[in-house]
Amino acid sequence: MPTFACLSGAGRSAIAVWRLVGVDAATAAQLAALGLRTTDNRVALRGFGDDIREEVVVSAIDSATLELTTHGGGAAGERARALLANCGLREKPHAECRDDDEFECLLANAATRAVADALLTAFVTFDERLANWRPTAEGRRTALTIRHRLRAPVRVVLRGRPNVGKSSLLNALLGYERAVVYDREGVTRDRISARAIFGGWPLELLDTAGVERHSFTSPSPSETSDTAQPSRNEIEVLVVDGTRSPPDATRFAATIATKQDLLSDRQRTEIVDTLARHPSEAFLVSSVTGSGLARVIDWLTRIARVELGTGPVPVTLRQMKQLEERAAG
Repeated sequence: MPTFACLSGAGRSAIAVWRLVGVDAATAAQLAALGLRTTDNRVALRGFGDDIREEVVVSAIDSATLELTTHGGGAAGERARALLANCGLREKPHAECRDDDEFECLLANAATRAVADALLTAFVTFDERLANWRPTAEGRRTALTIRHRLRAPVRVVLRGRPNVGKSSLLNALLGYERAVVYDREGVTRDRISARAIFGGWPLELLDTAGVERHSFTSPSPSETSDTAQPSRNEIEVLVVDGTRSPPDATRFAATIATKQDLLSDRQRTEIVDTLARHPSEAFLVSSVTGSGLARVIDWLTRIARVELGTGPVPVTLRQMKQLEERAAG
């Protein structure tokens, strides 16, 4: 059904802007009878009304969407509202209109088709999912995490001591040279980030400056502060030099041992056995030959992918408010 909404909001103003959406042939004929003939992608001054015609500016956004500018006084606004309703258009509440505009903006800025499809599915199925949802604290956290993932890609932070091959690994995963690589400690002095697409999903890779640590097995007190903790949209990966003995266990989401091409057969066997005992994901790669990178890319693709699940996922602020109200009971 064709709809209209006052984009300038409630209250008295100098002008009022109206958006007409879904204008079909029958509605266009009724509007034309009142003097409001549509024009293709042009702005025109028209007379709009039945017995008394008011001058309005009409702009065709596309074949089914019009934008009108009228006087913003209370009486003028009510008259325009009544005329549009008589032409068979249903008024859309201002809050609902803002909700649609917010969603359209998110959709336009989606990094990939996969993200856009997920946003669309979450948006159009939200009401039904919310109606069937049994609120729990875990369900709420899951919904908010997925919402955040749809709005910003996961950030994978590469951490490790200087000269372990973080920059070479970043360049190899990206397929081009983004970070400076040099066989000397401390070359990467700044954080270097780059976005890439893995399996149709966006991911941000962050190459940090090398940091010396006595142990990577447990965080220091400063690392446990609120500001030092990774965000819910961030995971940390430990990069180690494969020619040296890696730690047996880490607090990181994955461990990547580099420089496989420099290992002897005995060293390779030893480090593979060590990595197999890791509680998290572990990889042995060569940024020079590309060996092992396919497994890393497969893992990053799984990290980047967003699964909506069966619960409601709030995309817009209105949906977010509805979810919170339902969770609060």
